[in-house]
Amino acid sequence: MPIMIGLSSLQQLLIQNCLELTRIGDGAFAFPASLRQLSIWSCPRLETIGESISTLTCLEELNLIECKDLRPIPSVNGLSSLKKLWIEGCSSVVSLPNGLSSRTALKVLAMVSCPNLISIFEDLKDLHSMVRLNIFGCENLSIPEESFSCLVCLEYLGIGGFSKELEEFPYLNSIHHLHASLQKLWLSGWEKLTYLPPQIQHLPSLRKLSIYTFNQVEALPEWLGSFSSLQSLEIWHCAKLKYLPSAQAMQRLSKLQNLLIVHCRELEGRCEKETGLEWFKISHVPNIEIHKVRIQ
Repeated sequence: MPIMIGLSSLQQLLIQNCLELTRIGDGAFAFPASLRQLSIWSCPRLETIGESISTLTCLEELNLIECKDLRPIPSVNGLSSLKKLWIEGCSSVVSLPNGLSSRTALKVLAMVSCPNLISIFEDLKDLHSMVRLNIFGCENLSIPEESFSCLVCLEYLGIGGFSKELEEFPYLNSIHHLHASLQKLWLSGWEKLTYLPPQIQHLPSLRKLSIYTFNQVEALPEWLGSFSSLQSLEIWHCAKLKYLPSAQAMQRLSKLQNLLIVHCRELEGRCEKETGLEWFKISHVPNIEIHKVRIQ
């Protein structure tokens, strides 16, 4: 008897911490066609999601998180209502699912901590409705250089954590195409990077910039002052960062309301109120929050 019989009106389903589960989505474990949200979390032995997922024409959100043996991700060809696809901690996944490029209603796509993901084919270029894209911790991923040129509605981009052997940030040569839409940008670096990617400087609509783990960067660039719409600047875990842009550049950030500095051991003391060497650059910012590194 099907396990999910009688659940014909079920709209949300969470499957979590099923440590021995290896297959779901067919036979007794077929999904109800009424599902709008399906989340599979922490099922480390799950290898296969069956064909019944292709019948979920009402499904709007699919989350696959910490399913380390899952390979491949099933086709999304039948998921005509899909708006969000979140893939995280699925270390056996090597490519995105078939049919992704035809999911024109998709608004959110995340690929996080999938170290063996090597290909996204040309799926991104047709996703014109997407407003949020996260690509983190996919160190072997190859992205076509023009991938961002067609994402004309993208408002949030989180990207980084690529191969630690790279000495410059890849895949951003087409980011200038997002100049009219992009409002939030999160950049995650790695040890060999000694500067922020200059490709990001021509984003006049940017309202929030978050910089994370650029541990070799000692000074933020002067062109940071060109972000005329910036309202929030966050700097996380940048161990050697000492210098903000000049006072003149910081003054050009006339809309900046919030500055957050978290665990930046060199910078935090230099931004101390009234006594820090960098304080005069930021004293005009209404809300300043500094979280200091704890000394063990």
